[in-house]
Amino acid sequence: MRDCGSGRMYGSNVYNLGPKIVRPVAKGDVILSALPFAHALNYNYLSMYCDTCAMSLRERLLHPCGECWVVWYCSKECRQASHAWHRHECFLLKRRKNNLPNSFVRLLARVIFKLREGGDRHVERYCAKGARRFRDLMNHYADLKTSEDMRPFIDKTLVEVRKYIGERLMPNDSDFLGIFGRTLVNCFSFVDKTMLSIGCSVYLAASIFDHDCSPNCFVTFSGLKVEIRSLIDMPDLDFAKCRISYVDPVSTAAARREDLYKGWFFLCECKTCEDEERARLENSIKCETPNCQGIVSLPEISDTAQRIKLQIATAREREGKKKEKERESLVRKRWRREERKKTSSDEDKQKEEEGKGEEEVKIEEKDPRCEVCGWTASKGKVKEYWDIVASVRKKLKSIDDDNLNIEECIQILENQTMFSSMNAWRVRMLDIVFNSAILNSCWSLALKYGEENYDGMRFYYDAKSPMLSLFLFKLGKAKIYLKEFREGLRILAEAETWLTTGLSASHPILDDLHQLTLLTNEDRELYLERWCGEKRQQQLPCLRSEDEALAKIFETLNQISRSPSRYLSGV
Repeated sequence: MRDCGSGRMYGSNVYNLGPKIVRPVAKGDVILSALPFAHALNYNYLSMYCDTCAMSLRERLLHPCGECWVVWYCSKECRQASHAWHRHECFLLKRRKNNLPNSFVRLLARVIFKLREGGDRHVERYCAKGARRFRDLMNHYADLKTSEDMRPFIDKTLVEVRKYIGERLMPNDSDFLGIFGRTLVNCFSFVDKTMLSIGCSVYLAASIFDHDCSPNCFVTFSGLKVEIRSLIDMPDLDFAKCRISYVDPVSTAAARREDLYKGWFFLCECKTCEDEERARLENSIKCETPNCQGIVSLPEISDTAQRIKLQIATAREREGKKKEKERESLVRKRWRREERKKTSSDEDKQKEEEGKGEEEVKIEEKDPRCEVCGWTASKGKVKEYWDIVASVRKKLKSIDDDNLNIEECIQILENQTMFSSMNAWRVRMLDIVFNSAILNSCWSLALKYGEENYDGMRFYYDAKSPMLSLFLFKLGKAKIYLKEFREGLRILAEAETWLTTGLSASHPILDDLHQLTLLTNEDRELYLERWCGEKRQQQLPCLRSEDEALAKIFETLNQISRSPSRYLSGV
């Protein structure tokens, strides 16, 4: 990651993306599109999407591979195109048909197959003077090697890949760690036309984009092709200033920073993460004083930013000492023995310093008070809150977004009664329940939770975010299904602007929105309202103000009153 733009990323490397491109960019323009270097569908969708182009079974009839009967294709062309990688994995899939590895393991295997076939010579350009190969991707080799949190996952993945492809095709441990790092850090989760995540992929050109919690670009997919669209107008296209979001912004700054460090090994210090007003509401609870509408802001238990900085510095120091030790070991054996003693003593001191550092980054405990009435949250109340947050975070990791259990989601939400309406964990849980209700066609529940979460989603998402517009589209749809036509049409009109910018006017979601709008406008009440309005305009075409309209009415009444009585019969 690079130090530039709106968010400084601590512990990042700087890469030169080339000169600016003298080309004005309007919001909604595609600034980059690319096909994947390698991809893999999720296990649940292997028989529902073409393995080559991600065409859905709803759009075209799919046929399985005649050998393994695991992957499916929509045409002969797609079957032939997949020969480059499927000839290596067909027997492997057939052998493990009833016990397939997960999508990330299969993605790693396809990357290894492609590199063995000379894939490292494959060059993908993102501009006239800029290009990338697989070796140019960030691998975070040193971070992965020294990370204690990642070690179990790396070891497990290594065993799974070796079991899947066999020892003969397996690279050595050092090369595997480099491939693993490049794939993990630069992996995208691609979605279908309904914004459902169906697999993971690696893109060479699209890996140039850095993260910001309030991005100015948005990632969309057309099949397997990724498209990066600008959300703002730019006088000149500068990739160094283009940002996408790696994580969901509906979360606390501490949680986002932890996720970003674990997945991408940097500390985000963008404006959103440093926003004090946002931090005040992220971990807030309701005041328990009767009739008080205030909130109590609870500080984080520890300073996450300082702790991550300490971890980065410690990892770099360890790596530096290790390299220095290896160089010195080649000089003299005796000096190496002495250096080992020094290193062991240094490590003891370092552990003591780390322990002190851990104590230093703890925030001074202060009694959290209500901003309105001064009510103080007890230590028991604070502990109860953090226990609930811990259980929510644990359950969020196990929740399958594609197969949500609405009863389980509502149960988690009911445990958050002490949370304020703008609490980040409550807003996130409300959004999950909202989507769960829609997936289960519970439109009354969807409307209830969507309206409750309306202000929270507006607060945590940027106004130009297509994800906010997608939420508004679903909320407007729920209102229309429950016959709140006028309000539903208003929300759909608001959602259309940024959905068009982020997804393009030809996206199927926009087609659904337009069709829903047309059908709603055919309602009898709305039709009569429009018809009456049109008739009024036709009858009074020359009236420019209310005074002229009243004058015309009084003139007509005077003419009627002066008319002979025989002309007024029946009036």
